[in-house]
Amino acid sequence: MFRQPWGSHHVVESTDTFWDLHTGTNYSEGIKFLTNTYNSFCDEVAAVVTGAVKPWTKDISYHLKIVWDDNSVDFYRNDTLIASNLIQNPMELRYLYVGRDRTVSGEYNTQFQKNQYITMSDADGPIYSNLEVNELVPSADATEPAITLKGDIDGNGVYNQEKYSEEFANAARVFWNTNEANVVCHVKYGTASGSLNFSTPVLETPSNSTGEFSALLENLAANTRYYFRVFGRDASANVDSSIEGTFTTLEHGTRYLFTPVADAFVENDNTVTGYSHLYAPQRSTANMGWMNLMSAYGRNAYMEFNVSGVSGTIMRASLRLHGRQGGSGGGDVKKMALQSGITTWENNVTWGNRGTYINATDPVTLGSINSVTAGQWHAINATSVVTESDTNYVFALIGRSTDTNVIAFDSRESTNYKPELILETEPFTLVDLGGAITAVKNGASAWGDYDADGDLDLLHTGELANGSPFTKLYKQSSGSFTAVSTSLTDVKNSAAVWGDYDMDNDLDVLLAGMNASGSRVTKIFRNDGSDTFTDISAPLRGIDNGEVAWGNYTNDGYMDLVVSGDSANASNNNVGPFTKVYRGKLVSGQRTWEAVAIGVIPKVRNSSVAWGENNNDGWLDLMVAGDSAGVGKIKIFNNKITTTGSRSFYEVSATGLTQAQTSSCVWRNIDKNGTLDIAYVGAVTANTNAFKRAPAGGYSLVSDDSLKNLKDGALAWGDYDNDGDLDLLLTGDDGSQRHTKLYRYNHFSEQFVFTENYTGVRYSAVAWGDYDNDKDLDFLLSGEGASGPIVELYKNNVSSSNQAPPVPTSLSSSYIYADSGAYFNDFATLTWVKPQDNKRKTPQSALTFNVMVGTQSGAFDLISPMSNSSTGVRLLPTGGNAERNNKFIVRTNNLPEGTYYWQVQTIDNLFAASAFASGTFTIDRPGAPKLLADTEKAAAIPERFALSQNYPNPFNITTRFNLDLPENGRVLATVYDLQGQEVVRLRESEMPPGYHVLDWEGRNAKTKVVSSGVYVLKIVYEKNSGGREEATQRLLLVK
Repeated sequence: MFRQPWGSHHVVESTDTFWDLHTGTNYSEGIKFLTNTYNSFCDEVAAVVTGAVKPWTKDISYHLKIVWDDNSVDFYRNDTLIASNLIQNPMELRYLYVGRDRTVSGEYNTQFQKNQYITMSDADGPIYSNLEVNELVPSADATEPAITLKGDIDGNGVYNQEKYSEEFANAARVFWNTNEANVVCHVKYGTASGSLNFSTPVLETPSNSTGEFSALLENLAANTRYYFRVFGRDASANVDSSIEGTFTTLEHGTRYLFTPVADAFVENDNTVTGYSHLYAPQRSTANMGWMNLMSAYGRNAYMEFNVSGVSGTIMRASLRLHGRQGGSGGGDVKKMALQSGITTWENNVTWGNRGTYINATDPVTLGSINSVTAGQWHAINATSVVTESDTNYVFALIGRSTDTNVIAFDSRESTNYKPELILETEPFTLVDLGGAITAVKNGASAWGDYDADGDLDLLHTGELANGSPFTKLYKQSSGSFTAVSTSLTDVKNSAAVWGDYDMDNDLDVLLAGMNASGSRVTKIFRNDGSDTFTDISAPLRGIDNGEVAWGNYTNDGYMDLVVSGDSANASNNNVGPFTKVYRGKLVSGQRTWEAVAIGVIPKVRNSSVAWGENNNDGWLDLMVAGDSAGVGKIKIFNNKITTTGSRSFYEVSATGLTQAQTSSCVWRNIDKNGTLDIAYVGAVTANTNAFKRAPAGGYSLVSDDSLKNLKDGALAWGDYDNDGDLDLLLTGDDGSQRHTKLYRYNHFSEQFVFTENYTGVRYSAVAWGDYDNDKDLDFLLSGEGASGPIVELYKNNVSSSNQAPPVPTSLSSSYIYADSGAYFNDFATLTWVKPQDNKRKTPQSALTFNVMVGTQSGAFDLISPMSNSSTGVRLLPTGGNAERNNKFIVRTNNLPEGTYYWQVQTIDNLFAASAFASGTFTIDRPGAPKLLADTEKAAAIPERFALSQNYPNPFNITTRFNLDLPENGRVLATVYDLQGQEVVRLRESEMPPGYHVLDWEGRNAKTKVVSSGVYVLKIVYEKNSGGREEATQRLLLVK
């Protein structure tokens, strides 16, 4: 297609020019070529090429070559000579047209009158829609052009498919680049790999300086995987194609794109412009066979869109026009209508009769265009007038008296840049709760299926309107919520999460906050079934204005904790910032926790904490954010092994991450590059930012200005539209008004796009979950609204057809038991292959994986999945415990030798989970003290009391010894140094008869690592039947 509406100058003497031409849908046989040139006096000379009538087919792309050699012009179609022409003098080509007219059956009389292009008859219509004129042709080469889909990662042929396509429910735009100028391309596509049954016409070269191509693929099916390949021909007729790309259209009820079913440009003949049809106002009389939509004084353009098949309520509409001829000027954009009874109009409308077709009685002015940039999109908000599906909408671009310059936009005949009407539908509907859930602020809400009935229930905490703390468990059944009477402590300024600390695969409760007596508490409640939760009196520091999180950072199967917030000091009850990691362990058969001294982790209040895989090494890392003595901190700590073999943390450099006091900070992988990104909302200052982390380290802003700056709010990630991207729900106060905003993450532009406002709140909590089991994410919102505490539930309107992802494959395992020289390794590594299913929306890089481990097939007594072990259905809407890894490390030093059973499942962005795939691993420790399984312990009773030599000895981190007890008795196990000073008591409790194993990790009673040297282990055994026995062993610790 010509770059300008009147053509372009192309110097082609003594060289070749290549065009690619696509015949239009109105084409009928009969064709001619016309060369329109300058002579030496710059007078235009028209010369008709003889013998040009050939059979041409409509809707077909042809490759044309025009060879100029002094006075001769030869025309080739698909490399076959079809016409020649001799010209008296060598000339510079001014115009070269391919066209048909009313005299085609007789002599080849074009009736061209210089610039007045009115020779096409109305009945015949244009012969083609698109024509590409290459500027200059380089010398011939034999090298094929390189067609590269956008998103080639580091040029290594590995593609990020989210960078080369932008999807809608009914269309998609794909992007690519070429390495040569003047490469002419088209796209073939289809719904099966290798079977590309559809094709675009020949496409224009890029309209911008970047050399980036794009093509719009229309009339696609929703939620469907498509495959495509780009084919290109360079100036020397070399042909190549891209790799096969893929994309999946969006679900119904999301975003739609429509292009015109009709459009036209009309101008006032002579009265205003002084010209007569200079720009071919009627499509049927435009011998150039295509048309731009122009606007200036005395020139109007009209577009008709048929909006159909839209599911849901239209909440936003944008009319986009692509600039072709730039400059100052433009016109008013108005919504109009067709006159009653008019169905066909674009080939008939003129300036004089436009009122016959277009009803301009009650136009709605949508906005104005005052300048146009060629090659760029220009958008007008059409939300106020585009309100219904299955309706035709007519828009007009009306030139104003002040618009003396002519500007132009691409028409519907453009193959690349047709006018677009983009629609978004309302994603959520407010659910009438009827008061079933109590309104709170300063709280926390967590979805979880605590009774394993397949419906997500709600744990809901916070502050009531009268200032009282509140905690309630709501059981849900088919969308109805019923409050359950439990012993859960009422808390405000609270944090609350589900977890399975006792590995029985039901959900226990961890909550923290200020109780009714004004004390800060952190409590764990065991789920005992039948709506009963028991406080286990966990030894945890009480906090409020903070956060708590489960995570097994030691990989030993004992759930660890991080607790952070305002804390009551035990001595004076003063408030102070607090952060502590608690390591889970087993003491006398009971799960408990001990505080771990990790000095690098800051003490913060108004805090956010999260476990996550920051470096993908199989060990959980930690994020801590909050207020440390008035200084905002956002810190990342990677999990590491110490020189003694224990696990600890070190701070990771976070270059580019702006430190701030935050009220909520979340840690997830936004851009699916395998690293965890960060988003936060401010606490003291209204400040909202999202940062993405590069694989090599360092953070950069996702967007500087798209997210509303708020404070005292909350953030939550969730893929509400099931497009594979994590979207963001944001609440808070901007200093004058409360907000709740939904932002959609656009993977193509790598920015958050504002989607919708909901009831504004601060001191708030938001929680995603599919409460109605319709395969999409709903959300619960609570906090302080304009008139006090509120709680609202929003149902997702997306017509989701999400399916559970496929199971992992190729399961394998390895076991290591070896002396590293510094400490003893004792762990199993479980691995699998990540599945790839093109029918699902969550890309492979964003899938998480969930592992369970047991002592028997199908058991989960070592690692709980918090999923239905038979069906795989999740008990809570979170990712898997293996994060995005394809491996899971199990620390096995506390397990006896034997065979163990493990299973793994896949979880997508909507927290839909696959069934489990199964594997086994075996523990074998040659030469080590033997640990007995529980069943062996129960079946075997030692004949006599005995203490084995520890193993390994010498040791660096952990040493182990067997203790044989023939009957019940009280055991005191103490480690002394050589001066007889007590170092630590390993056991002081009643123990049953059997074979027992005790470990010492080289720490004193304050959990500090002791120095190298010789230590003595003394066992005092007092039998219940009477009698006392003792035994000792010398232990050598070497660092």
